[in-house]
Amino acid sequence: MQTRGFTLIELLVVIAIIGLLSSIVLASLGEARVRARDAKRQADLIQIRNGLELYRSSHTGYPVGGAGSDRSCWKQQITSDLTCNPLGALILDKSMSSIPFDPGRNTYVGASGCGSAQMYAYWSNGKDYLLGAVKESEGSAGCTETGAWNGPNATDRTFQFYLKSY
Repeated sequence: MQTRGFTLIELLVVIAIIGLLSSIVLASLGEARVRARDAKRQADLIQIRNGLELYRSSHTGYPVGGAGSDRSCWKQQITSDLTCNPLGALILDKSMSSIPFDPGRNTYVGASGCGSAQMYAYWSNGKDYLLGAVKESEGSAGCTETGAWNGPNATDRTFQFYLKSY
């Protein structure tokens, strides 16, 4: 009587195929997570913009100052120091219950510059504002360093998600 079974080679081939398929699935899940964080970034900036417009409708302008969501006062929603977190004024005004921060690393991930920071950036002189974030899926692609993130004329510093009030 002859026993039937798989040879060692057949088993190794099946294991290799399963390993290959699982690595493809895991790689596509990573890309899906990046796209999901980018979608959240865009939704968060729209939410902040709506809060800014609510604030402006009950005040003479936008909260003055500049900050990024990498700052601890932004992450901790500190409203006692509006120079550190100017968007905290939206919480005090009840235009927003909290200010979102970047869903990714929310910190610098390489050399300084556009694309190396996964955070939100805000600047306002009270009359105008700039609000931006870098797409994680594109990194520094599309970013330029010809401008400075220092006011309404900073349009040369391109954030892929970029909102301004004028």
